[in-house]
Amino acid sequence: MSATSIAAPPAWPLASAWRRLAGLRAETQFLVFAGLAGLILVLLIPPLAGGNERFNFQRTAMIASGRVSIGPTDVPRGIVRLLEANHGQFPQGRSPPYRYEAAQFAALIAIPLDADQPTRLDPNPIAILNPVAYIPQVLVYRLGQALGAAPLWLFFLGRLAGLVAGLALTFFAIREMPQRARALAMIALAPTIVFSRATLDADQVTNGLAFLFVAAVLRSASVPAPVTLGRIFFLAALAFFEAQCKTAYMVLLPLALAIPATRYGSRARWALASAAIILPGAIASALWMVSLKTGYFAGMRYDTGAGHVFPDAQTAAVLADPLGYLAVFARTVFDVHFVSMALVGLVGIFGPPVMMPGVFILGCLAALVLGLMGEGALGKPAANVAFRAFGALAFVAGAGLVLTLLYVQWTGLGAPTISGFSGRYLFPLLPALLPFLPVKPIRVGSFTDGDWTIILGALSLLGVVTTTAVTYWL
Repeated sequence: MSATSIAAPPAWPLASAWRRLAGLRAETQFLVFAGLAGLILVLLIPPLAGGNERFNFQRTAMIASGRVSIGPTDVPRGIVRLLEANHGQFPQGRSPPYRYEAAQFAALIAIPLDADQPTRLDPNPIAILNPVAYIPQVLVYRLGQALGAAPLWLFFLGRLAGLVAGLALTFFAIREMPQRARALAMIALAPTIVFSRATLDADQVTNGLAFLFVAAVLRSASVPAPVTLGRIFFLAALAFFEAQCKTAYMVLLPLALAIPATRYGSRARWALASAAIILPGAIASALWMVSLKTGYFAGMRYDTGAGHVFPDAQTAAVLADPLGYLAVFARTVFDVHFVSMALVGLVGIFGPPVMMPGVFILGCLAALVLGLMGEGALGKPAANVAFRAFGALAFVAGAGLVLTLLYVQWTGLGAPTISGFSGRYLFPLLPALLPFLPVKPIRVGSFTDGDWTIILGALSLLGVVTTTAVTYWL
């Protein structure tokens, strides 16, 4: 038999599919795994059961009813009934597994909207965010209400809108990255953020905008091309909306200072453009925080899982004894469990208090680390020294501000350490650190960064869906 008549051995279908998937662009790989997981989780997580969904849906309903600031609001009676019924199904302090039943779902779906019977709804200190963070949810809520949809369907529309917004913003952020695009995709595929993206929350828009802003600044700072007026407006809009979502991430805005003056043509134009990008968002965010401090939180006392909270007294104590607060801060950060729990919070805690099994946590952490180390940036535009410096400062300042806000608004009065911190609060800050990854890839065997993205995406999908099913239904 001649050599030309020997048929080549067929490729295994799974191996062939793997290679095709590994060869896709980073943003497409992200969309495949995050989109599939998100659609499953939107339906799999019981109504108002994911994290702080009850409080975030309440805030969405209040904004949609015209309440921009924080205060009592009249909403359709069915919304109040839905929130009350959900509180009975998932009372505060109840621990998993929850064993949700179809009859509980049926009880919620039977609640009519009763839009013609407005009922007072009081705010809560858990969800006191700027309306910007809820734009997708509010838009579909208003549309659903106009069509007479029941409260439960308004909630699910909000979940789906948040998922779509989070996927879209992250997709374009990964595409915008001039380097480390696959590294950003892997961060966005961590199980914790995959779960959060499928819940009704403010984090979908917050994380997506942070990713896109950092990517856009990195491109403007790294790629040798003039920064146009349209680009300045684009950066300014991203900066403004991100700063309104959560004040702690306002620290990302000074990254714009890392764009070289040569991109603008002169130092004077650089100064004007930087001010236009940074100041509107920073000022508006600061004003929002001041309005909360002097308005809603003035004299308020309430209880959380961390104790009795009195923000005015806690703030006064910090200002009166800053060294004492620094001691509290140091005790928290340098506690032996702080770093380990932050890492677990990045990949394995949903809600809280739902935690993924240890085998998935270790597998996802390993895939994430190996994938980040294995990408490299050879032949790609390099981030300048200024971007790295501002990125490091933003990460440190952002983490510190998050902890301080938790101390004032969540931790019990006079507590020796700060409570409530989770690794998920670091997601908007992590992209600023990506230029610190090794330029030369560090790989294990023949695995590429595309392979590790598939492994992380598959582990994340399987771990999140399995954990959610076991926690709530099985």
